[in-house]
Amino acid sequence: MSPPFHNFADSQAERMLSSPHDQSPSAGAQPLVLLVEDDCDSREMYALGLEWAGFRVTSVGDGTAALTQAMSLSPQVVVTDLHVPGLDGLELCRRLKTTESTASIPVIAVTGAAREGDVELARAAGFDRVLIKPCLPDALRDTIHDLLARSARARDTSTQAAARSTRLRNRTSSLAVKSRVLQCRTAAMAGQATTFPCPDCGSGLVWRDTQTVAGIQFDYFAPCENRCGQYYFDHQRRRFMRLR
Repeated sequence: MSPPFHNFADSQAERMLSSPHDQSPSAGAQPLVLLVEDDCDSREMYALGLEWAGFRVTSVGDGTAALTQAMSLSPQVVVTDLHVPGLDGLELCRRLKTTESTASIPVIAVTGAAREGDVELARAAGFDRVLIKPCLPDALRDTIHDLLARSARARDTSTQAAARSTRLRNRTSSLAVKSRVLQCRTAAMAGQATTFPCPDCGSGLVWRDTQTVAGIQFDYFAPCENRCGQYYFDHQRRRFMRLR
């Protein structure tokens, strides 16, 4: 005979075990979720669901401990109830979003407060998403996946922008070097004393000669007076280099 009732967390775990979309955690690196929930049953339910969805989970029961854990562990996502002891969810989110080391961590509110004013307060505090209870672990899992995907896209965009900026700086720098080399050549041919700074010691290098080899132009400078070596400028690579 079946029992008249059963624990909700147990039924949720059974359903997830039988779901074709959820798998047990892999042995590889998994995103870390910091779960902040003072209700033991809810904390256990969400932690179990997230672990079976492939996340590592660290659970705490109050906002003060959560802030400390976020600083030390740098989780990929923070999930918090709005009404927890210590720092409440709103203040926890504000502190995370205004601290440089944690500002980029997505923060999700899971709350039983369904009033529009409470939701607006949560958004104003900086929450990336607000989920209203009853919220099943599946919904929380999908929200976390969405936010992690968004964070990955943002990182890719930032990396690409940084790479473009680096290429532009390098190109600008190489053009400046080329311009200085041409000035040294023009001045030397006109009998004027113009030097290029030695890359090693900074002393002035005197332009000596220019040659074209296989269609590539090279400008050569006299050896450094401090015996750093002899240098030339490769116009194809736009690099100032030492002669071997």
